[in-house]
Amino acid sequence: MRTSVSVVCLSLIACFSSAFAQRAYSDRCRVTLVEIPQRINSSNIENANLPIVELGTFDTVIYEEESTTRAYRLPGTRLFVVANVFYTDESMAGENSQDSTRLNLSISRMERYDMLSSLQHAGAEVLEPNSEVARVGTMFRYRSRRLYLIMECRKHS
Repeated sequence: MRTSVSVVCLSLIACFSSAFAQRAYSDRCRVTLVEIPQRINSSNIENANLPIVELGTFDTVIYEEESTTRAYRLPGTRLFVVANVFYTDESMAGENSQDSTRLNLSISRMERYDMLSSLQHAGAEVLEPNSEVARVGTMFRYRSRRLYLIMECRKHS
């Protein structure tokens, strides 16, 4: 009986310590939108000083095969910007690491991440542990609007 109680206590301690370890470090991601007026073309977009609209900010959970997803309404539409961050060690390998972070940014009719049913999708992957910031962006045309959507994730603790 004493052995089974000890095993249960050790199991609980292990669960709580791993839960706290997951919260100790995270990435903070910011999803933004820039609307590009028709008068702006590719040659003068860098100097246009266009306003940036923040759609939302969220913290991820860094853990093996862990996915964090947030959806934000695309202003002036019935669509959603779906941001997804996924941590894995099975996708890319480098000289000093196999851990990578995959960033996915989708435009969707639904509030969930589904790359195959997205109207627009962009993805990027960065090798850990030395990346401090990662970014993915995509252009999206909605009726006569030109929208540039960006998700940027930075190390955060």
